[in-house]
Formats: sequence, structure tokens, C-alpha cells
Amino acid sequence: MVNLARTTTSNVTVNPPNQAPTVSAGTNQTITLPANANLNGTAIDDGFPIGSSLSVAWSKSSGPGEVTFVNPHSLATAASFSAAGVYVLLLTVDDSEEATRSEVTISIPSAAVNQPPAVNAGPDQTISLPTDTVTLHGIATDDGLPAGDLSLAWTTVTGPATVVLGMPTLRKQLRNSMLPEPTSFV
Repeated sequence: MVNLARTTTSNVTVNPPNQAPTVSAGTNQTITLPANANLNGTAIDDGFPIGSSLSVAWSKSSGPGEVTFVNPHSLATAASFSAAGVYVLLLTVDDSEEATRSEVTISIPSAAVNQPPAVNAGPDQTISLPTDTVTLHGIATDDGLPAGDLSLAWTTVTGPATVVLGMPTLRKQLRNSMLPEPTSFV
């Protein structure tokens, strides 16, 4: 009898199944226009499928205006916005077989709009001669816009005689506050 048995050794490598990348679009931000949002996404991949590389894409998911990305195919990039509002940006990372997405919210408050100052000349007052002096207690509040000093001026509207104002104008840098002290006018 002839024995024709042969032994052959083969190595078999079993790769684990491909897992989707782990992705984070970074932390939510609040910015003020015209500033850009600096985006710092991260991605971790298992290296499968072998020979593939990750593709990255930033996009706008929602928001009131246009978004422009400096480099929409980079994990770290900057985005500029055309209008105030709340934007949700989407970071998508793909390993050619599996894709994962992550969102980041960028909040941009509306620019403040200048409001007129609020003024109150104080209560009506009556004097009887020979008293000829009265102290006026005026209050002015302002929103601080535009930047600069708040100008205050006292003027006579009506009356039977000439009124002499001791300090008819003041120029103070006041923001949301009362006059520092009562001012006498003679």
C-alpha cells in the first residue's frame, strides 16, 4: 500500500468586524458676531476596513443664516455666520463602510439695539417767596448704547418769570444709574 498523505499548514487571519468611527463635534458655544466659531471635532477609528482612510465633512443642520466653513473636510476648522440665531452644525466621519455623526450647537445672540434714555425730572414743586431756590432731583437711565457719555440738560419749559439754572448741562458717563447726587439750580 502506498501512503500519499501530505500535510499543509495555512495561516488564516480573522479580522474583527468593522466598527463605525467614534465622533464628537466638540462643545456647544456662544459667540458674538462677527467672531467665528472655532470647531474642534474628534474621531477615533478601529482601522478597518484595511487600507481606507476617514473622510470628514462639516455641514449646517439648522439655523437662520448661511454658514461658511474655512475647511469643511478637517476635524479642526472655523465657521462664520451671516446672521444671529441658534445653529446646529453636523460633523460626519466615514470610514468607507460606516459613518457616524455628531452635532454641536452655536448660539449667536442678536446685537443689542440702542434704546432712548429714560428720564424723570422728579416731582412737581411749589415754592413761596421769599424762598427763591429749589433743588431738582432728576433721574436718567441709559442702556449704554452707543458707547460714550450721556449728556443731560435742564431747560425751562414754561413759567411766569425768568429762571436761572445753576448747572443747566452735565456730561457724565452714566450707565443704568441715577445722577450721583441732587443738583441745585438757582
